[in-house]
Amino acid sequence: MKIVLLGNPYCGKSSLFNHLTGLRQKIGNFPGVTVDKKLGFCKISDGSTLEILDLPGTYSLYPKSLDENVVLEVLLNTKGPDYPDLAVLVADASNLKRNLLLFEQVKNLGIPCILALNLLDIALEQGNTIDSIKLGKSLNVPVVELNARDGIGIEGLKICIFREIEKLASPYKINIENSPYQAVQKTFSLNTPYAAKLTLGHSDSLDFINKDQKVRLKALKKELDFDLDLEQSKDILEKYESIQKVLKDVQENAPNSGLTLSQKIDKVLIHKIWGYLIFIGILFLIFQSVFSLASWPMDLIDSGVAALNSFIESHLPASKLRDLLTQGLVAGIGGVVIFIPQIAFLFAFIAILEESGYMARVVVLMD
Repeated sequence: MKIVLLGNPYCGKSSLFNHLTGLRQKIGNFPGVTVDKKLGFCKISDGSTLEILDLPGTYSLYPKSLDENVVLEVLLNTKGPDYPDLAVLVADASNLKRNLLLFEQVKNLGIPCILALNLLDIALEQGNTIDSIKLGKSLNVPVVELNARDGIGIEGLKICIFREIEKLASPYKINIENSPYQAVQKTFSLNTPYAAKLTLGHSDSLDFINKDQKVRLKALKKELDFDLDLEQSKDILEKYESIQKVLKDVQENAPNSGLTLSQKIDKVLIHKIWGYLIFIGILFLIFQSVFSLASWPMDLIDSGVAALNSFIESHLPASKLRDLLTQGLVAGIGGVVIFIPQIAFLFAFIAILEESGYMARVVVLMD
């Protein structure tokens, strides 16, 4: 059985994948594209092994990047090797409204789903409580609560997957519905008209569609006067309207909970005046630090290269070989190696900016 993990970027999907698969995983690329393919294996309660595919993070099934296009390709290509039997959608409970858009889209493709609520501790800190039982009944899917970072709720998810797999034991018949996209649904053996609509809209970027089929789909678009941007706008607005109704019943926000620590920091770091001054100040400090901190190891490397040259000159007679070693090989390698401390410190500081979340705030500030 093939299980895919789906979710928005930074929702904890990769942490869940690591807990489910442990060391039984491998990383490669999807065929024809340089996008990571994380594949692992997991045992469930009946002793059977599941194949777990961790798909790249995406906000919706309207792709804007190569990574997101890979997700759409996997979910629409019913005859492809990675097409899932079951989808586990990992949702950030602290921003449930945004995360449920992707869930609604995947569910509308006709793929059996489990909704895994992660980061509930952060949601609680923000004063948001979610009734997962009510949410499951409203969406008509199993809902499990997780803390993917600490591995809490993993066994519960495995039990839920086992129960859903038992339901899938009976053969599933594709019901070709009477819709404008009936021909597309039939040609590609798609589960729902929604899947057919997405296939038609994104036919130019989907690799599993051959040239002749693309020509026919282009003609069908013209015949139906199909406008992808218009269809996307309508679809997203309808789904958010539906999501808002669901959240009204299942989510409670604490009154006057005040700003979170992150929001208080944001008020300063992305301020329209102080934000820029802080950014310039941080860049100045980083570059000053890079040169001042790197000067010590650079001096050591420089003196080491000079000492090595002196050693060679004192132990070898004057010759072309000595000149090659001292003026060519040692001096050449030394001239490159001497810059490594500066590069190392610069990358270390960039990593700190990235991991602390400051880089994301700079992006917002500069947009």
